[in-house]
Amino acid sequence: PLGVDGYNLLITIESALSGGLILIGRDRCYRDLASVHGTYRKVEETLPALEILVSFLDEFDIPRVYWYLDKPVSNSGGLKALMAEFLESRPSGTASRTRWNIELVDSPDRVLAAYTHSVATADSIILDRCRCWVNLAASIVAERIAGSWIVNLGGEVRPD
Repeated sequence: PLGVDGYNLLITIESALSGGLILIGRDRCYRDLASVHGTYRKVEETLPALEILVSFLDEFDIPRVYWYLDKPVSNSGGLKALMAEFLESRPSGTASRTRWNIELVDSPDRVLAAYTHSVATADSIILDRCRCWVNLAASIVAERIAGSWIVNLGGEVRPD
């Protein structure tokens, strides 16, 4: 199973799709400059970002993906419902092979820092504590979002 820092990953993919700046840190993680200060709002890129995430994750043999969304962020319940509806409404034959669990938690950082399987995040607090991680945002942006505005702050690096 894969644990996903929901807002961290989704907003990075949305930012790349919208032409927003993506920074590569010294740790090779891709980070956006968008910030969520207590409220998340669906944007034009949300559904295309979810489509990219579903199709990318389906290429791998991942039995289950656990998405953790910050319960204290306003509209988290709406995003959870949107994600579930998106997965259910996909046309026949394009349903995700990967099973998604979407959870609202008080602190995704705390949950993912203690996660016993791989984690997808660029949050340094989680990266410093988790057992193992995947550089999912970097792989998706590099492979699926051509022409992204990327600035490398960490020197000569490539996504994993």
